[in-house]
Amino acid sequence: MINGLRGFDSVFAQNYDPPYFLYPFSKPIGTNQSGLMTFSNYNISVSAAEACRNSDSPFRGDGTDFVLSVNGVLVSDNIEVLLSETVDTGFKHSDHNTVKIEFRLK
Repeated sequence: MINGLRGFDSVFAQNYDPPYFLYPFSKPIGTNQSGLMTFSNYNISVSAAEACRNSDSPFRGDGTDFVLSVNGVLVSDNIEVLLSETVDTGFKHSDHNTVKIEFRLK
């Protein structure tokens, strides 16, 4: 897909990776990876900091938690992003960390 859309900026986020997929029952697929890919004429910047976590267990913070970056902001041509960062609160108040954005109108 990337080769067919040369000149576009892109980002991929994996959202599904089961160890074994039991469907269809008559002939299971086995392993499967899927996700969402976004293509844009504009520059897509990706935050490396984790902003979301699974909430199926308490957050341990020892590197064994499943964490990911899911936040995104669409910015028009008349806005200049000066800063975009995740504020690491250790998921103290919810399953999301705060994302801070500073911008200037052009």
